Amino acid sequence: MRAHRRRNYSGVGSTRKVFSLYPCGGDWKLEAKAFESMLYNKADAIIHIPAPQYADPYSYEHILEVLRQYPKLPPILSVYGGTNYAGFHQIRFREWETGRKAALRHLECGCRKFGLITTRPANIFALELARGYRETLLENGIAPQNLVEVGLGSPILPDAYAPLRDVEGLWCSYYVIFILTSKFLLQVCDLSRMHVGTVFSDESTQSYLNLLPCTATSDSPRSFSGWFGSCVVHKFNLHDLGVRAAETAVRLSDAPDTPPGIDYIDFKTETYHYGD
Repeated sequence: MRAHRRRNYSGVGSTRKVFSLYPCGGDWKLEAKAFESMLYNKADAIIHIPAPQYADPYSYEHILEVLRQYPKLPPILSVYGGTNYAGFHQIRFREWETGRKAALRHLECGCRKFGLITTRPANIFALELARGYRETLLENGIAPQNLVEVGLGSPILPDAYAPLRDVEGLWCSYYVIFILTSKFLLQVCDLSRMHVGTVFSDESTQSYLNLLPCTATSDSPRSFSGWFGSCVVHKFNLHDLGVRAAETAVRLSDAPDTPPGIDYIDFKTETYHYGD
């Protein structure tokens, strides 16, 4: 979705803020149309949640084509993954750094074969996490053939996991996706030797509980996260992210000349070990 705030005048000397939503559903054309509509209607600030894409690296060209038509732009705030375009304000996590730390941890654990599970399409949030993991492993001498990447679409086919056979270090773009893949990973990997990194939003807790698999065998740990050699989950709250985005957009609408900057949000990290 795309959101913007406009200032409407209601009576002499009074102002009020109006909040509008423009859902895009991951469609590039609708995303560009949303910007066109907001700029045409003279929005005082725009909140932009980047739509998922198949492109990697993430492309903003369809948006920039619209922005070039307007000499005067309102503050544009990109959230949930930020942006690779310097002209936008950003509220984001330290995605690349988080992926890097996961890779270094897996190297320290002695992992020799690595896997990346992402979704297709993917948003810039997931792409940056994966990029940090990938680049760090390659920079530390891991041969490309020892880093397997699996991009999952819909439906997820069982044979998609065959390339992950014997993987020891794994980054998965979302914890819920990781739960869905676990029964297939069980067929190609020794989970007790696997070290995992992933992310999880508080809002997906119910999905997590509904999807949580039963114990694999009578000898397995009771906790799903305890099936693995280790599992580090980076948690965040989408509601808190939305609140901060709305507050920032209002502030920027009153100070439109504020230079673009980045407001970072920290993950809450939980670590599990085999048998927990």
